[in-house]
Amino acid sequence: MIIDTSVLFDAVVDGPRSGAARSLLFSNDNLSSPDILLVEMAGALTRAVRRKDLSEDYARAAYALANGSLPKIEDSAPLMPKAFALSLELSHPCSDCVFLALAESRSAPLATSDARFARKLAGTGYARLIHLIEA
Repeated sequence: MIIDTSVLFDAVVDGPRSGAARSLLFSNDNLSSPDILLVEMAGALTRAVRRKDLSEDYARAAYALANGSLPKIEDSAPLMPKAFALSLELSHPCSDCVFLALAESRSAPLATSDARFARKLAGTGYARLIHLIEA
């Protein structure tokens, strides 16, 4: 199974989907993500600090927990041509499409907490790949 940044974020930051995200992350040894997960996770935490949703101390602790909980990290460079094509096809941000490209290349489900992304894929041939984590 491929996990995106929203699942890792929900696993390390308390919120309505935290239990489900933690259960998935910490009970499954066969998880992968593209290497952009590392940059996206840092970005999501710093964004939460700027919005005053998290303190800097909480963000630092969450970042440390995330780094200690990473799935298998895979190189995103080979995924970029497909991710770019998916981004154009779906009119959706390329970063999300990198995760989708990895899922498609592995014929593996993509776990996400991003309901907007899941809705975007509904009714497409990619909907079969989405595993939406909900509260």
